[in-house]
Amino acid sequence: MLKSTAQAVRGAVKLNDVRITGWSGFEVENNSFSSSDTFSCQFAANALPADRNAAWFSTQQDMYVELFAGVPSNPNRYTPEDLTSWIYGQVDKISFDPVAGMIEVSGRDLTRLMIDAKTTEKWQNKTSSQIASIIAARHGLIAQVTATTTPVGKYYEIDHEHMHDARTEWDLLTQLARQEQFIVYVRGKTLYFRPRPSLGAPDTSALQDQLNKVTAAMQPQLDQANALIAQGQAYVKQGDQAAAGGDNAGAHALYLQAKTVNDQAGVIIANLKSGLGVQQKALKAQIAGAQASGAYPIIWTPPDPRTGFPTCNVTGLKLDRALTISRGIIVTVRSFNDASQKTFTATYPTNAVQKTKPGSSNSFGGAQTYFYNVANLDQQKTVQYAQAKYAEIIKHEMLMSFEIPAAGNDALDINTIIQLKGTGTAWDQVYYPDSLKRRLNIEEGYQLSVSAKNHAPDSQVMTS
Repeated sequence: MLKSTAQAVRGAVKLNDVRITGWSGFEVENNSFSSSDTFSCQFAANALPADRNAAWFSTQQDMYVELFAGVPSNPNRYTPEDLTSWIYGQVDKISFDPVAGMIEVSGRDLTRLMIDAKTTEKWQNKTSSQIASIIAARHGLIAQVTATTTPVGKYYEIDHEHMHDARTEWDLLTQLARQEQFIVYVRGKTLYFRPRPSLGAPDTSALQDQLNKVTAAMQPQLDQANALIAQGQAYVKQGDQAAAGGDNAGAHALYLQAKTVNDQAGVIIANLKSGLGVQQKALKAQIAGAQASGAYPIIWTPPDPRTGFPTCNVTGLKLDRALTISRGIIVTVRSFNDASQKTFTATYPTNAVQKTKPGSSNSFGGAQTYFYNVANLDQQKTVQYAQAKYAEIIKHEMLMSFEIPAAGNDALDINTIIQLKGTGTAWDQVYYPDSLKRRLNIEEGYQLSVSAKNHAPDSQVMTS
């Protein structure tokens, strides 16, 4: 994994699409698909531009923030567009601490537009993907939507559903995503509605794009170093010729020139190796690891007999297991269907029954049961809903958290599948991120905190 360096990492902040100076740090949290991403950004009041000072902040009625961070090809000369945009969102709160001289803005990404919008619309003649596209357009968002084919009215029997009960547009989209086995989320000004990520052939295109950019950024400096090396070789050749002709003083001067340009080339190459070269090496390793495992690899190596210390490619690795869920769970779903005037019930796993372990009471020994009432499903959809809820709940069983330098890890996001190896425990398995926090400030540098979850392969419900 790449180590961030203060010399390489840069950040930028835009307010209402205009770059602003005076910020001292920010944090962006990417959350699981059902909620908004959030942000906070701090400003030193005495460092703000005169036209956007504390008085200006105090009178704002609406404000949009975009936060950028990354390692530009030229850290001394860059624009926000040379960095990665991590969030574009609307400010919910402005705070001013006059004693400390600090202003903080915090808010949510554009998911909030749909979370704050209620709807009672009927969509009986539309597919899930059409609904996602319509809602995206309604809020001025770009739609990146994978097409679905089943009309929602048929899929949910929505003609007969009590749609007069208001729900938010985001609730509607997340419900449609669950039923389609999709994910829905917002990045920047784009709404994504697409199938869930899965193991198998990994998509390393984002990593490859980063690698290509880093390699391209390195090329001019490599060309400069190679030109200097070639110039040094020419000086040496000329020096040899001067020495052969008896001009020792001229030869010495040419040899010194050769050393000077070779030293300059060496400095360029050393800077590349410690800067962009580190990124290039890390990206190549990530691509190779992802292609080998189909997931973002976290490798734990037990203590070395020679040193007594373990090693890991992340820091602060912590693992937890929720024992309530590890005893097993049962999901029961009940649905009254207005169209057929029938009640459908499904339990998953289908052979699960509550059973008490020897020496245990009912309160602690048996599987935990979750009950859900959902309107207007048929029997097949009731079973599918129970299965989906079961899969969702058991993801909480195994928990993992860690930190890594954020630089060089742009491709790690909520969509990434993570695989832990090497602990020799049941924690060695696949995880799905539910929170990623990127922080950029003077004290910590540029850091990424990750929390993820999944179920343990050995978790079983009590069966008869």
